[in-house]
Amino acid sequence: MSMKIGRCLMGMAVLCAMETGCKAKGVTSTADAGDQTPTSIVSAATPKTAPRKLPPDPSPYLSAKASEAPALEAELVADKSYTTIWDEKHLDDRNLVFSAISELLITEELESDRVFIPENLVKELERRKLMNMVLKVSAIIPRTGALPGDFAAKAKGSISSLASEPRHGVWSPKKAGTAPIDFAGLAYYLNPEDADYMREFITARSGGPIGWENSAKPVRPYLVRERAALERLALIGTLTTDEAARLAELKASKLGDAPPEEIDLAKLLKEYGSNEVRADDSFKGHVVEFGGVAGALERGTIGGITLAIGTGKAFEHPQVHCFFERTQTEKVKALNKGDRVRVRGKVDGLVMNVIIRYCELVE
Repeated sequence: MSMKIGRCLMGMAVLCAMETGCKAKGVTSTADAGDQTPTSIVSAATPKTAPRKLPPDPSPYLSAKASEAPALEAELVADKSYTTIWDEKHLDDRNLVFSAISELLITEELESDRVFIPENLVKELERRKLMNMVLKVSAIIPRTGALPGDFAAKAKGSISSLASEPRHGVWSPKKAGTAPIDFAGLAYYLNPEDADYMREFITARSGGPIGWENSAKPVRPYLVRERAALERLALIGTLTTDEAARLAELKASKLGDAPPEEIDLAKLLKEYGSNEVRADDSFKGHVVEFGGVAGALERGTIGGITLAIGTGKAFEHPQVHCFFERTQTEKVKALNKGDRVRVRGKVDGLVMNVIIRYCELVE
Protein backbone atom coordinates (compact mmCIF):
# COMPACT_ATOMS: atom_id res chain seq x y z
CA MET A 1 0.00 0.00 0.00
CA SER A 2 1.41 3.38 -0.92
CA MET A 3 1.41 5.93 1.87
CA LYS A 4 1.03 9.68 1.65
CA ILE A 5 4.50 10.14 3.07
CA GLY A 6 7.59 8.04 3.59
CA ARG A 7 7.70 6.23 6.90
CA CYS A 8 10.42 4.69 9.03
CA LEU A 9 9.76 1.34 10.75
CA MET A 10 11.41 0.59 14.08
CA GLY A 11 11.15 -2.64 16.04
CA MET A 12 10.90 -2.39 19.81
CA ALA A 13 13.86 -4.75 20.12
CA VAL A 14 15.87 -2.15 18.24
CA LEU A 15 14.49 0.59 20.44
CA CYS A 16 15.41 -1.25 23.62
CA ALA A 17 18.96 -1.69 22.33
CA MET A 18 19.10 2.07 21.67
CA GLU A 19 20.26 1.63 18.09
CA THR A 20 19.89 4.69 15.89
CA GLY A 21 19.69 2.88 12.54
CA CYS A 22 16.30 2.96 10.88
CA LYS A 23 15.22 1.43 7.56
CA ALA A 24 12.80 3.23 5.29
CA LYS A 25 9.56 1.51 4.38
CA GLY A 26 7.14 2.47 1.64
CA VAL A 27 8.83 5.75 0.78
CA THR A 28 7.07 7.99 -1.71
CA SER A 29 7.80 11.59 -2.52
CA THR A 30 5.38 14.27 -1.35
CA ALA A 31 4.85 17.34 -3.53
CA ASP A 32 3.39 20.18 -1.52
CA ALA A 33 1.45 23.11 -2.83
CA GLY A 34 2.70 25.47 -0.16
CA ASP A 35 1.98 26.57 3.35
CA GLN A 36 -1.80 26.27 3.22
CA THR A 37 -3.67 25.91 6.47
CA PRO A 38 -6.97 23.97 6.54
CA THR A 39 -9.77 25.56 8.46
CA SER A 40 -9.57 24.54 12.11
CA ILE A 41 -12.64 23.01 13.71
CA VAL A 42 -11.60 24.20 17.15
CA SER A 43 -14.39 26.37 18.52
CA ALA A 44 -14.04 28.40 21.68
CA ALA A 45 -17.83 28.60 21.83
CA THR A 46 -18.26 24.83 22.01
CA PRO A 47 -20.26 24.00 25.12
CA LYS A 48 -18.53 21.76 27.64
CA THR A 49 -20.10 19.12 29.81
CA ALA A 50 -18.88 17.25 32.86
CA PRO A 51 -16.22 14.75 31.71
CA ARG A 52 -17.27 11.14 31.56
CA LYS A 53 -14.99 8.36 32.69
CA LEU A 54 -12.57 7.50 29.92
CA PRO A 55 -11.74 3.84 29.28
CA PRO A 56 -8.14 2.93 30.14
CA ASP A 57 -5.58 2.07 27.48
CA PRO A 58 -4.65 -1.63 27.19
CA SER A 59 -1.73 -3.04 29.15
CA PRO A 60 1.65 -2.19 27.59
CA TYR A 61 3.36 -4.74 25.37
CA LEU A 62 6.42 -5.13 27.62
CA SER A 63 4.73 -4.70 31.00
CA ALA A 64 6.69 -7.69 32.35
CA LYS A 65 9.78 -5.48 32.05
CA ALA A 66 8.31 -2.44 33.81
CA SER A 67 10.97 -2.71 36.52
CA GLU A 68 13.54 -1.60 33.94
CA ALA A 69 11.81 1.76 33.38
CA PRO A 70 13.38 3.75 36.26
CA ALA A 71 16.91 2.99 35.06
CA LEU A 72 15.95 3.86 31.50
CA GLU A 73 14.45 7.17 32.63
CA ALA A 74 17.61 7.96 34.60
CA GLU A 75 19.62 7.45 31.40
CA LEU A 76 17.22 9.73 29.56
CA VAL A 77 17.41 12.57 32.08
CA ALA A 78 21.21 12.34 32.03
CA ASP A 79 21.30 12.64 28.24
CA LYS A 80 22.82 16.00 27.25
CA SER A 81 20.50 16.43 24.24
CA TYR A 82 17.49 15.80 26.49
CA THR A 83 18.56 18.62 28.80
CA THR A 84 19.17 20.92 25.83
CA ILE A 85 15.73 20.67 24.19
CA TRP A 86 14.03 22.39 27.12
CA ASP A 87 16.04 25.54 26.51
CA GLU A 88 13.94 28.10 24.60
CA LYS A 89 16.84 28.57 22.18
CA HIS A 90 16.22 25.02 20.98
CA LEU A 91 12.48 25.22 20.36
CA ASP A 92 12.85 23.77 16.84
CA ASP A 93 14.62 20.72 18.26
CA ARG A 94 11.93 20.33 20.88
CA ASN A 95 9.14 20.45 18.26
CA LEU A 96 10.87 17.74 16.24
CA VAL A 97 11.24 15.53 19.31
CA PHE A 98 7.62 16.15 20.32
CA SER A 99 6.48 15.17 16.81
CA ALA A 100 8.43 11.92 16.95
CA ILE A 101 7.14 10.99 20.41
CA SER A 102 3.61 11.82 19.27
CA GLU A 103 3.97 9.34 16.39
CA LEU A 104 5.26 6.68 18.77
CA LEU A 105 2.08 7.02 20.84
CA ILE A 106 -0.12 7.03 17.74
CA THR A 107 1.43 4.06 15.93
CA GLU A 108 2.01 1.73 18.89
CA GLU A 109 0.19 -1.56 18.20
CA LEU A 110 -1.14 -4.34 20.40
CA GLU A 111 1.15 -7.36 20.65
CA SER A 112 3.64 -5.80 18.27
CA ASP A 113 7.20 -4.51 18.48
CA ARG A 114 6.78 -2.02 15.64
CA VAL A 115 6.29 1.71 15.61
CA PHE A 116 6.46 4.21 12.75
CA ILE A 117 7.95 7.66 12.36
CA PRO A 118 7.95 9.65 9.09
CA GLU A 119 11.28 9.04 7.37
CA ASN A 120 12.03 12.70 6.74
CA LEU A 121 11.46 13.37 10.45
CA VAL A 122 13.86 10.56 11.36
CA LYS A 123 16.52 11.97 9.05
CA GLU A 124 16.23 15.43 10.60
CA LEU A 125 16.41 14.01 14.12
CA GLU A 126 19.51 12.05 13.18
CA ARG A 127 21.08 15.12 11.57
CA ARG A 128 20.56 17.06 14.79
CA LYS A 129 21.76 14.11 16.90
CA LEU A 130 18.39 13.78 18.66
CA MET A 131 17.31 10.32 17.50
CA ASN A 132 19.07 8.37 20.25
CA MET A 133 17.24 10.43 22.86
CA VAL A 134 13.91 9.72 21.14
CA LEU A 135 14.71 6.00 21.23
CA LYS A 136 15.31 6.20 24.98
CA VAL A 137 11.83 7.65 25.45
CA SER A 138 10.34 5.03 23.15
CA ALA A 139 11.94 2.19 25.14
CA ILE A 140 9.98 3.25 28.22
CA ILE A 141 6.50 3.52 26.66
CA PRO A 142 5.96 -0.23 25.99
CA ARG A 143 7.19 -1.08 29.49
CA THR A 144 4.94 1.25 31.47
CA GLY A 145 2.19 2.24 29.03
CA ALA A 146 3.06 5.88 29.72
CA LEU A 147 5.59 8.55 28.95
CA PRO A 148 8.57 9.01 31.28
CA GLY A 149 7.42 11.15 34.21
CA ASP A 150 9.98 13.91 33.79
CA PHE A 151 9.33 14.16 30.06
CA ALA A 152 5.53 14.18 30.51
CA ALA A 153 5.63 16.98 33.09
CA LYS A 154 7.97 19.19 31.06
CA ALA A 155 6.19 18.50 27.77
CA LYS A 156 2.79 19.34 29.26
CA GLY A 157 4.09 22.65 30.57
CA SER A 158 5.74 23.47 27.25
CA ILE A 159 2.61 22.65 25.25
CA SER A 160 0.39 24.65 27.59
CA SER A 161 2.56 27.72 26.97
CA LEU A 162 1.74 27.47 23.24
CA ALA A 163 -2.04 27.32 23.64
CA SER A 164 -2.68 30.87 22.43
CA GLU A 165 -0.76 30.36 19.18
CA PRO A 166 -2.41 29.37 15.86
CA ARG A 167 -3.39 25.70 15.85
CA HIS A 168 -2.67 25.73 19.62
CA GLY A 169 0.99 25.69 18.59
CA VAL A 170 0.98 21.90 18.18
CA TRP A 171 1.28 21.45 14.42
CA SER A 172 2.32 23.27 11.26
CA PRO A 173 0.98 22.89 7.70
CA LYS A 174 3.03 20.58 5.50
CA LYS A 175 5.78 22.25 3.54
CA ALA A 176 7.90 20.62 0.87
CA GLY A 177 11.45 19.85 1.88
CA THR A 178 10.90 20.11 5.64
CA ALA A 179 10.30 17.54 8.36
CA PRO A 180 6.64 17.37 9.47
CA ILE A 181 5.77 19.12 12.71
CA ASP A 182 2.68 17.63 14.33
CA PHE A 183 2.50 16.76 18.00
CA ALA A 184 -1.26 17.27 18.40
CA GLY A 185 -1.54 13.61 19.40
CA LEU A 186 0.96 14.13 22.21
CA ALA A 187 -0.87 17.29 23.30
CA TYR A 188 -4.15 15.43 23.63
CA TYR A 189 -2.53 12.43 25.32
CA LEU A 190 -1.17 14.76 28.01
CA ASN A 191 -4.55 16.53 28.33
CA PRO A 192 -7.09 13.70 27.94
CA GLU A 193 -10.04 15.69 29.31
CA ASP A 194 -9.49 18.69 27.03
CA ALA A 195 -11.88 18.71 24.06
CA ASP A 196 -10.02 21.55 22.33
CA TYR A 197 -6.84 19.49 22.04
CA MET A 198 -8.80 16.55 20.63
CA ARG A 199 -10.43 18.88 18.10
CA GLU A 200 -7.00 20.20 17.11
CA PHE A 201 -5.74 16.65 16.75
CA ILE A 202 -8.63 15.76 14.40
CA THR A 203 -7.94 18.89 12.35
CA ALA A 204 -4.23 18.10 12.12
CA ARG A 205 -4.84 14.51 11.03
CA SER A 206 -7.42 15.57 8.45
CA GLY A 207 -5.32 18.28 6.81
CA GLY A 208 -1.90 18.40 8.41
CA PRO A 209 1.54 17.14 7.39
CA ILE A 210 1.12 13.45 8.33
CA GLY A 211 -2.52 12.36 8.07
CA TRP A 212 -4.48 9.48 9.57
CA GLU A 213 -2.56 6.27 10.18
CA ASN A 214 -3.32 2.78 8.88
CA SER A 215 -2.99 0.39 11.81
CA ALA A 216 -4.84 -2.91 12.27
CA LYS A 217 -4.51 -3.14 16.07
CA PRO A 218 -3.69 0.27 17.54
CA VAL A 219 -3.15 0.59 21.28
CA ARG A 220 -4.96 3.95 21.16
CA PRO A 221 -7.64 3.82 18.43
CA TYR A 222 -8.74 7.38 19.27
CA LEU A 223 -5.37 8.55 17.90
CA VAL A 224 -5.56 6.40 14.76
CA ARG A 225 -9.15 6.45 13.43
CA GLU A 226 -11.33 9.48 12.80
CA ARG A 227 -14.48 7.72 14.02
CA ALA A 228 -12.81 6.67 17.29
CA ALA A 229 -11.47 10.21 17.73
CA LEU A 230 -14.95 11.71 17.36
CA GLU A 231 -16.41 9.12 19.74
CA ARG A 232 -13.70 10.04 22.24
CA LEU A 233 -14.53 13.71 21.76
CA ALA A 234 -18.17 12.93 22.57
CA LEU A 235 -17.02 11.50 25.92
CA ILE A 236 -15.23 14.68 26.99
CA GLY A 237 -17.43 17.36 25.43
CA THR A 238 -20.46 18.06 23.27
CA LEU A 239 -20.15 17.46 19.54
CA THR A 240 -20.94 20.36 17.25
CA THR A 241 -23.57 19.86 14.56
CA ASP A 242 -20.86 19.29 11.95
CA GLU A 243 -18.98 16.84 14.16
CA ALA A 244 -22.14 14.85 14.91
CA ALA A 245 -22.97 14.72 11.19
CA ARG A 246 -19.45 13.54 10.35
CA LEU A 247 -19.60 10.84 13.02
CA ALA A 248 -22.96 9.64 11.68
CA GLU A 249 -21.49 9.58 8.17
CA LEU A 250 -18.54 7.48 9.31
CA LYS A 251 -20.81 5.05 11.16
CA ALA A 252 -22.98 4.63 8.05
CA SER A 253 -20.06 4.26 5.62
CA LYS A 254 -19.44 0.78 4.22
CA LEU A 255 -15.82 1.80 3.69
CA GLY A 256 -15.12 2.47 7.35
CA ASP A 257 -12.51 5.09 8.17
CA ALA A 258 -9.29 3.28 7.31
CA PRO A 259 -7.03 5.57 5.25
CA PRO A 260 -7.53 4.71 1.54
CA GLU A 261 -4.71 3.97 -0.88
CA GLU A 262 -4.06 7.01 -3.02
CA ILE A 263 -3.77 5.85 -6.62
CA ASP A 264 -3.25 7.39 -10.03
CA LEU A 265 -6.40 6.85 -12.13
CA ALA A 266 -4.44 6.60 -15.38
CA LYS A 267 -2.33 3.79 -13.91
CA LEU A 268 -5.43 1.93 -12.65
CA LEU A 269 -7.12 2.11 -16.06
CA LYS A 270 -3.95 1.13 -17.91
CA GLU A 271 -3.45 -1.92 -15.68
CA TYR A 272 -7.01 -3.13 -16.16
CA GLY A 273 -6.85 -2.43 -19.87
CA SER A 274 -3.71 -4.52 -20.36
CA ASN A 275 -3.93 -7.35 -17.80
CA GLU A 276 -7.12 -7.87 -15.76
CA VAL A 277 -5.72 -10.72 -13.64
CA ARG A 278 -2.65 -8.78 -12.61
CA ALA A 279 -4.73 -5.67 -11.94
CA ASP A 280 -7.10 -7.64 -9.68
CA ASP A 281 -4.11 -8.85 -7.68
CA SER A 282 -3.01 -5.25 -7.18
CA PHE A 283 -6.34 -3.48 -6.65
CA LYS A 284 -9.41 -5.69 -6.19
CA GLY A 285 -10.94 -5.39 -2.72
CA HIS A 286 -8.80 -2.37 -1.87
CA VAL A 287 -10.25 0.92 -0.65
CA VAL A 288 -8.75 3.56 -2.93
CA GLU A 289 -8.92 7.31 -3.46
CA PHE A 290 -8.31 9.02 -6.79
CA GLY A 291 -9.07 12.11 -8.83
CA GLY A 292 -10.54 12.30 -12.32
CA VAL A 293 -13.03 13.91 -14.68
CA ALA A 294 -16.77 13.30 -14.29
CA GLY A 295 -18.57 11.71 -17.23
CA ALA A 296 -22.06 10.31 -17.63
CA LEU A 297 -24.32 10.03 -14.59
CA GLU A 298 -26.94 7.25 -14.65
CA ARG A 299 -29.52 5.74 -12.32
CA GLY A 300 -28.81 2.16 -11.34
CA THR A 301 -31.28 -0.57 -12.21
CA ILE A 302 -31.67 -1.45 -8.52
CA GLY A 303 -31.40 2.04 -7.08
CA GLY A 304 -28.58 4.41 -6.45
CA ILE A 305 -26.59 6.24 -9.11
CA THR A 306 -23.51 5.49 -11.18
CA LEU A 307 -20.92 8.01 -12.33
CA ALA A 308 -18.39 7.35 -15.07
CA ILE A 309 -14.97 8.84 -14.30
CA GLY A 310 -11.98 9.04 -16.60
CA THR A 311 -8.78 10.97 -17.11
CA GLY A 312 -10.39 13.33 -19.63
CA LYS A 313 -9.13 11.62 -22.80
CA ALA A 314 -11.54 11.32 -25.72
CA PHE A 315 -13.08 7.86 -26.32
CA GLU A 316 -11.34 6.49 -23.24
CA HIS A 317 -11.87 2.80 -22.43
CA PRO A 318 -12.03 1.40 -19.90
CA GLN A 319 -13.22 4.06 -17.51
CA VAL A 320 -14.14 3.80 -13.84
CA HIS A 321 -17.81 3.31 -13.03
CA CYS A 322 -18.47 4.48 -9.48
CA PHE A 323 -21.54 3.11 -7.68
CA PHE A 324 -22.67 5.60 -5.03
CA GLU A 325 -24.74 4.94 -1.94
CA ARG A 326 -28.09 6.73 -1.62
CA THR A 327 -26.64 9.01 1.05
CA GLN A 328 -24.39 10.48 -1.65
CA THR A 329 -27.15 11.09 -4.19
CA GLU A 330 -27.62 14.84 -3.71
CA LYS A 331 -23.89 15.54 -3.81
CA VAL A 332 -23.39 13.53 -7.00
CA LYS A 333 -26.47 15.00 -8.73
CA ALA A 334 -24.90 18.44 -8.38
CA LEU A 335 -21.97 17.42 -10.64
CA ASN A 336 -21.70 18.25 -14.33
CA LYS A 337 -19.82 16.48 -17.09
CA GLY A 338 -16.23 17.66 -17.15
CA ASP A 339 -16.08 18.53 -13.46
CA ARG A 340 -12.94 17.51 -11.62
CA VAL A 341 -13.88 15.07 -8.86
CA ARG A 342 -12.14 13.15 -6.12
CA VAL A 343 -13.62 9.84 -5.00
CA ARG A 344 -12.92 6.99 -2.65
CA GLY A 345 -14.42 3.52 -2.87
CA LYS A 346 -13.70 -0.22 -3.02
CA VAL A 347 -12.38 -1.74 -6.25
CA ASP A 348 -14.59 -4.61 -7.46
CA GLY A 349 -12.83 -5.62 -10.67
CA LEU A 350 -13.51 -5.28 -14.40
CA VAL A 351 -16.97 -5.69 -16.00
CA MET A 352 -16.53 -3.80 -19.30
CA ASN A 353 -15.34 -0.93 -17.09
CA VAL A 354 -13.55 -0.84 -13.73
CA ILE A 355 -16.21 -1.12 -11.03
CA ILE A 356 -15.79 0.86 -7.81
CA ARG A 357 -18.46 0.25 -5.15
CA TYR A 358 -19.60 2.14 -2.02
CA CYS A 359 -18.23 5.34 -3.55
CA GLU A 360 -18.07 8.62 -1.63
CA LEU A 361 -17.12 12.04 -2.91
CA VAL A 362 -14.09 13.47 -1.13
CA GLU A 363 -14.50 17.15 -0.37
